[in-house]
Amino acid sequence: MPGDLSTGVKVHRIIGRGLHTGYLAPATCAMQKLCQQPWRRRRAVLFLDPYGMQVEWSTVEAIAATKAIDLWLLFPLGIGVNPLLTRSAEIPEAWRHRLDLLLGTTEWFDEFYRVEGQADRASNRASSLGSRSLESWRV
Repeated sequence: MPGDLSTGVKVHRIIGRGLHTGYLAPATCAMQKLCQQPWRRRRAVLFLDPYGMQVEWSTVEAIAATKAIDLWLLFPLGIGVNPLLTRSAEIPEAWRHRLDLLLGTTEWFDEFYRVEGQADRASNRASSLGSRSLESWRV
Protein backbone atom coordinates (compact mmCIF):
# COMPACT_ATOMS: atom_id res chain seq x y z
CA MET A 1 0.00 0.00 0.00
CA PRO A 2 1.65 3.27 -1.04
CA GLY A 3 1.96 6.15 1.37
CA ASP A 4 4.08 9.05 2.52
CA LEU A 5 6.29 7.79 5.34
CA SER A 6 6.48 11.21 7.00
CA THR A 7 2.72 11.39 7.54
CA GLY A 8 1.70 7.77 7.21
CA VAL A 9 1.00 4.89 9.51
CA LYS A 10 2.99 1.70 9.12
CA VAL A 11 0.57 -1.22 9.22
CA HIS A 12 1.49 -4.87 9.71
CA ARG A 13 -1.09 -7.53 8.86
CA ILE A 14 -0.73 -11.25 9.18
CA ILE A 15 -2.27 -12.95 6.18
CA GLY A 16 -2.00 -16.70 6.14
CA ARG A 17 1.51 -17.42 7.40
CA GLY A 18 3.11 -14.19 6.26
CA LEU A 19 3.51 -10.74 7.77
CA HIS A 20 2.55 -7.98 5.37
CA THR A 21 3.60 -4.38 5.90
CA GLY A 22 2.11 -1.31 4.31
CA TYR A 23 1.68 2.41 4.82
CA LEU A 24 -1.55 4.32 5.16
CA ALA A 25 -1.55 8.10 4.96
CA PRO A 26 -2.37 10.54 6.37
CA ALA A 27 -2.18 8.99 9.81
CA THR A 28 -5.28 10.47 11.42
CA CYS A 29 -7.54 9.64 8.47
CA ALA A 30 -6.05 6.17 8.11
CA MET A 31 -6.54 5.31 11.78
CA GLN A 32 -10.10 6.65 11.79
CA LYS A 33 -10.89 4.50 8.74
CA LEU A 34 -9.22 1.44 10.27
CA CYS A 35 -11.26 1.85 13.46
CA GLN A 36 -14.54 1.94 11.54
CA GLN A 37 -14.03 -1.66 10.38
CA PRO A 38 -15.90 -4.40 12.27
CA TRP A 39 -13.85 -5.42 15.33
CA ARG A 40 -16.23 -7.85 16.96
CA ARG A 41 -14.13 -10.93 16.09
CA ARG A 42 -10.73 -9.27 15.82
CA ARG A 43 -8.02 -8.07 18.18
CA ALA A 44 -5.01 -5.91 17.50
CA VAL A 45 -2.02 -4.30 19.15
CA LEU A 46 -1.23 -0.86 17.81
CA PHE A 47 2.13 0.82 18.36
CA LEU A 48 1.59 4.47 17.50
CA ASP A 49 4.72 6.59 17.25
CA PRO A 50 3.55 9.93 15.85
CA TYR A 51 5.85 12.55 14.46
CA GLY A 52 5.46 15.43 16.88
CA MET A 53 1.85 16.19 17.73
CA GLN A 54 0.27 14.82 14.56
CA VAL A 55 -2.20 12.46 16.25
CA GLU A 56 -5.38 14.08 17.52
CA TRP A 57 -7.23 12.91 20.62
CA SER A 58 -10.22 12.00 18.44
CA THR A 59 -8.03 9.28 16.92
CA VAL A 60 -7.25 7.86 20.37
CA GLU A 61 -10.98 7.92 21.13
CA ALA A 62 -11.75 6.07 17.88
CA ILE A 63 -9.18 3.41 18.78
CA ALA A 64 -10.69 3.04 22.25
CA ALA A 65 -14.20 2.77 20.80
CA THR A 66 -13.25 -0.43 18.96
CA LYS A 67 -12.77 -2.15 22.35
CA ALA A 68 -10.48 -4.51 20.45
CA ILE A 69 -7.26 -2.56 19.88
CA ASP A 70 -4.62 -2.36 22.58
CA LEU A 71 -2.78 0.93 22.06
CA TRP A 72 0.81 1.76 22.86
CA LEU A 73 1.17 5.48 22.24
CA LEU A 74 4.57 7.15 22.36
CA PHE A 75 3.37 10.50 23.63
CA PRO A 76 5.27 13.51 22.27
CA LEU A 77 5.84 15.23 25.62
CA GLY A 78 9.47 16.31 25.18
CA ILE A 79 9.48 17.23 21.50
CA GLY A 80 5.86 18.31 21.14
CA VAL A 81 4.17 19.59 24.27
CA ASN A 82 6.92 20.97 26.51
CA PRO A 83 8.37 23.45 23.98
CA LEU A 84 4.91 25.01 23.54
CA LEU A 85 4.30 25.58 27.25
CA THR A 86 5.77 28.95 28.15
CA ARG A 87 6.56 30.12 31.67
CA SER A 88 4.56 33.30 31.08
CA ALA A 89 1.47 31.33 29.97
CA GLU A 90 1.34 33.53 26.86
CA ILE A 91 0.80 30.83 24.26
CA PRO A 92 0.04 31.76 20.65
CA GLU A 93 -3.46 30.78 19.51
CA ALA A 94 -2.15 28.33 16.88
CA TRP A 95 -0.13 26.48 19.54
CA ARG A 96 -3.13 26.37 21.90
CA HIS A 97 -5.31 24.96 19.13
CA ARG A 98 -2.75 22.23 18.37
CA LEU A 99 -2.57 21.33 22.08
CA ASP A 100 -6.40 21.29 22.25
CA LEU A 101 -6.50 18.74 19.41
CA LEU A 102 -3.71 16.62 20.91
CA LEU A 103 -5.15 16.56 24.44
CA GLY A 104 -8.83 16.50 23.44
CA THR A 105 -9.84 19.38 25.68
CA THR A 106 -9.25 23.05 26.39
CA GLU A 107 -9.02 22.38 30.13
CA TRP A 108 -5.30 21.55 29.90
CA PHE A 109 -4.44 25.24 30.21
CA ASP A 110 -6.08 25.60 33.64
CA GLU A 111 -4.39 22.40 34.84
CA PHE A 112 -0.91 23.29 33.59
CA TYR A 113 -1.07 26.92 34.74
CA ARG A 114 -2.92 26.54 38.03
CA VAL A 115 -1.77 29.19 40.51
CA GLU A 116 -3.75 28.31 43.61
CA GLY A 117 -1.88 26.29 46.19
CA GLN A 118 1.57 26.58 44.61
CA ALA A 119 2.89 28.72 47.46
CA ASP A 120 1.47 26.28 50.02
CA ARG A 121 3.15 23.30 48.36
CA ALA A 122 6.47 25.14 48.13
CA SER A 123 6.38 26.19 51.81
CA ASN A 124 5.44 22.63 52.87
CA ARG A 125 8.40 21.26 50.92
CA ALA A 126 10.72 23.85 52.43
CA SER A 127 9.58 23.24 55.99
CA SER A 128 9.90 19.49 55.61
CA LEU A 129 13.44 19.82 54.24
CA GLY A 130 14.74 22.21 56.85
CA SER A 131 17.30 24.70 55.58
CA ARG A 132 16.90 24.03 51.85
CA SER A 133 16.10 27.12 49.82
CA LEU A 134 12.74 27.60 48.11
CA GLU A 135 14.69 28.57 44.99
CA SER A 136 15.85 24.97 44.54
CA TRP A 137 12.21 23.85 44.24
CA ARG A 138 10.99 26.33 41.66
CA VAL A 139 9.20 24.65 38.79
